[in-house]
Amino acid sequence: MLLTTFNGDAFIEEQLTSILHQTRAVDQVLIFDDGSSDRTVEKVKAFIELNGLDGWSINVNPKNLGPASNILTHLEALSGDIVFLGDQDDVWELNKVAVMTRHMADHPNLSMLVSRTTIVDKNGEKPADPWILKKMLNNSRIHRGPSGSIQELTFDDFVGYSAVPLHAMCVRGDVLRKIGKAGGFPDLSMSLGADWYIGIWSAVLGDCQLLPDTLMRRRVHGGNISLGGLRKKTVLSSTQDRRITMLRESRDAHLALLENDELGMKLSHSDRRSVEQAAAFLAERIAFSEVPSLARALRLIIQFNHYHRSSGTIRGGVRMWVADVMYALNINWNTVKRAKHG
Repeated sequence: MLLTTFNGDAFIEEQLTSILHQTRAVDQVLIFDDGSSDRTVEKVKAFIELNGLDGWSINVNPKNLGPASNILTHLEALSGDIVFLGDQDDVWELNKVAVMTRHMADHPNLSMLVSRTTIVDKNGEKPADPWILKKMLNNSRIHRGPSGSIQELTFDDFVGYSAVPLHAMCVRGDVLRKIGKAGGFPDLSMSLGADWYIGIWSAVLGDCQLLPDTLMRRRVHGGNISLGGLRKKTVLSSTQDRRITMLRESRDAHLALLENDELGMKLSHSDRRSVEQAAAFLAERIAFSEVPSLARALRLIIQFNHYHRSSGTIRGGVRMWVADVMYALNINWNTVKRAKHG
């Protein structure tokens, strides 16, 4: 498996323990730290030494790569046939590896398999704040929808956004090594993330499925890289300049798929069309952000299906469009004051 860390000493030992005690042992655990300033590296080294773990190792990057690059640049180092991808602060159910490897063995056509997730707080309990739960349930398919049967994940599930998070994935090793060898990774420092990129490749190179089984606990806390802004003091979570940079990164990342020699030749005509449409929609959002006008706002509404797909719900799509308008017009009010007076 591949596990990346950065200032995660608060929860890393519980995560490592859940991996160690799997009913089906993990053969290789490669941990890459992105320059932690806390005791993360020290705790990982002590854990490996205390338990005498052959095949487990931690390496510190010479420089900070960022969360996406810390994953993508190390894919070629993985040697397993089936590889799990992990976050530093989650907890695996003890049968996660056994269930997912058995399913992958029974379905050799699968390039990627995804499990469902239970959301917990920093103490490992159900979050007391219902708003957090609601937000998370709307953020990903692994937290919502029917859970009684296997669901197929298609290429379109990854166009425009990340359909499933990295920590819930296991992927064929040859797929990950092919991604790593191809290189030419797009800049994902602010936008989509390694989960999106790996998901896109997996969907092109094979079939992808979402299991009904809940096989891990996702810890939501103030230090999450991707989740730390769930509770916001203002309606908008960033500046207009950062928003535009994020949209440009996302547009360029989609266009890079078409230019990648290894991936581009495997894309079907319909897949290419989907990517081109997503990039064009992102270009429309950038243009509206830079020079807002009623005509551009209406053009975005006409393409509402892209908002809907990215958010997963009609209500979420409306919220995304409203956020685009607010960013473009520099409208941002305090959520606390709104709650008091509203």
